[in-house]
Amino acid sequence: MYRLFIVLMLIVAAVYMNGCGISDDAVAKVGGNEIKVDQFKAELGKRFRGKTSFADVDSAQKMTLLNRMILTQLKVNAAYDLGLDEDESLKSELDDQKGKLLGNKYFERIIVDKLISEEDIKASFEKQKEEVKASHILLSFKGASRSKATRTKEESKKLAEELILKIKSGQELSDLAQEYSDDPSAKKNKGDLGYFSWGKMVGKFQDAAFSMQPGDISEPVLTNYGYHIIKVEDRRTNPKFKEDDFEKQKFQIKRKMYSTFQDTGRKMWEANTEKLKEDKDFKILDENIEKFNGIAVEKDKANLVKTSDYTDEEKNILLAEWNGGKFLVKDLFNFYGNRLDRVRKNLTNKKALKKDIENMAFNKIIVAEAESMGLHKDKDISERLDQLIEQRISKLVEKKEINDKIKVDDDVLMKYYEENKKEFATPAAIEIWEVYVKDEKLAKKIAKLAKSGRDFEKLVKKYSEDVYYKKKNGYLGYKDERSRGPISKKAFELGEGNISDPVKYRGGWTIIKTGKIKPEAIKSFDDSRQKVTSKLRSQKLRERRTEWEKELREKYTVTINQDLVNTI
Repeated sequence: MYRLFIVLMLIVAAVYMNGCGISDDAVAKVGGNEIKVDQFKAELGKRFRGKTSFADVDSAQKMTLLNRMILTQLKVNAAYDLGLDEDESLKSELDDQKGKLLGNKYFERIIVDKLISEEDIKASFEKQKEEVKASHILLSFKGASRSKATRTKEESKKLAEELILKIKSGQELSDLAQEYSDDPSAKKNKGDLGYFSWGKMVGKFQDAAFSMQPGDISEPVLTNYGYHIIKVEDRRTNPKFKEDDFEKQKFQIKRKMYSTFQDTGRKMWEANTEKLKEDKDFKILDENIEKFNGIAVEKDKANLVKTSDYTDEEKNILLAEWNGGKFLVKDLFNFYGNRLDRVRKNLTNKKALKKDIENMAFNKIIVAEAESMGLHKDKDISERLDQLIEQRISKLVEKKEINDKIKVDDDVLMKYYEENKKEFATPAAIEIWEVYVKDEKLAKKIAKLAKSGRDFEKLVKKYSEDVYYKKKNGYLGYKDERSRGPISKKAFELGEGNISDPVKYRGGWTIIKTGKIKPEAIKSFDDSRQKVTSKLRSQKLRERRTEWEKELREKYTVTINQDLVNTI
């Protein structure tokens, strides 16, 4: 709690204020960057999932979250001041991600939006105003999704019809669900699905359930999971429904609705692809691909698997072209990014290489088409790219200002080792044999026999229920005091060459026999080098991180709109 107080004070100490010099819709300003209310609410939503209001969230928790966001913005400010936004790996990754986002948005605009109208999405959203409470029995069959059943589809339907007659004649669906349902949860919930809103169940199931009234029993309803018998128990207004949530849910509703149009959508996309290639006069240059493939094969034989292993001339080999565009080897490398060594088989396999080139080159056409439609200005895309930039640029500046500044030479390592030798000791260990049984009375009998001088290994073979260690004659080896919980602790209490009374362990009882004790031993510096390096580096990283974060807070002004934070 004290540490949390210090953290909060660091923020407030930067600049205590009520929002001066900051936009009305921003909770904080860090250097030249603002943290908007919507951004803060989005992060609160991730931290406190399921909450529809944050009024009851403790102010200290809100400030802890805001502090993390402020710290990120401090790092972003530092990264831009160091020019890290010009980092080639960052720009390559952003281009790749932008291409994926634009490609998805293009597909959504020219395919999905033609199949699903705004009115369709709104209608689906409005259906969430009501909830249905239902129970069901699932009768799966061989070939159905996630099915372990051996019955045929016809047998499943026939059984469903028989059970419907039983329910209508007075038998409880819950009893039949426990006996017959192939839904794994039926053994516990007796088929009770509780209340659910539109969009939570598979299409045909929800179509049937929402068309029924309380007390109704459905005919067999076929989904990809099998045949369902549905009984609607109740209908009510959805207490969580909010008209204002439409924009927030719109994309998810659309994506779920598209699942029923996938076959049509795929055909439309294939037709669009062919037309676009024809309009753009898209050409794959087989002769150049073969030339580059030959170069890649020779590089691979010499284990040259980095982009730097290729000359500028090789990187500028033209692999595909179209009206207004071209695709070079260096474009291929940009798409592969830092995965070049992992995709070396694609470079040396002509067929795989050609497929990659065709897909990646055509993706450039898609991106250009999307930009010509203005899709790069889409708010969702710009926000996601901004988030990605913040994430990546923060890591880059951390590496430069923290990781790259930590240097540990042999003298420093040796000094740390000498000052902390106990940390690099091999703890004392004791030799242990055991007999494990589940019955306490039997355990007491075995302990008595062992203490009377009976051969311990023979007792293990006769009584032990631990199959693995029984094969080893009960021998656990040398164990330190913490390695086997109460067993090793008891062994050290007994000392060398003793037999224990039964010790409660893993839901049963263990009788142990102890052997020799190996005393604690300090490892040499050479044997401890890896651990010494790891521990010292971790310590220095923590120290440098604390120091750097303090430097950031001193360099950049932090302004918090406390009044606005309190109202959220």
